[in-house]
Amino acid sequence: MFTLHTTSYRHFNPRMGTAIRTSIGHPRWRLPYALDIKLTELMPSRAMLNLPYGEYEDRYLRQLEEVGVEHLEQRFQAIAVAVADTRLVLLCFESLAEPGDWCHRRMFADWWEVQTGEPVRERRGAR
Repeated sequence: MFTLHTTSYRHFNPRMGTAIRTSIGHPRWRLPYALDIKLTELMPSRAMLNLPYGEYEDRYLRQLEEVGVEHLEQRFQAIAVAVADTRLVLLCFESLAEPGDWCHRRMFADWWEVQTGEPVRERRGAR
């Protein structure tokens, strides 16, 4: 089995688990950890990036429904086995530090909890 968490690239610390990229782009700064795994199924499309929140959310949730819980469970389990770590941390750029900040990783987290009953907590790592 596996556990899922989310955080930003800047807040991630390898003690949290295995880093998984969920953003279209890769960070353009040097990371102090490996970022070898990406999940394209969780990446928003480029067309979504400039949409207002409501429209973005509608499209992203439709994307998740098309991918499906079963497929994602299989992907997460395969990653956990491959890296010998059950702690999977989904990363993107947004810090979510300010009220009203949002990002797709938290949309995924809310969707996943509704679909599976498993919470996906946001992690804040000290650098």
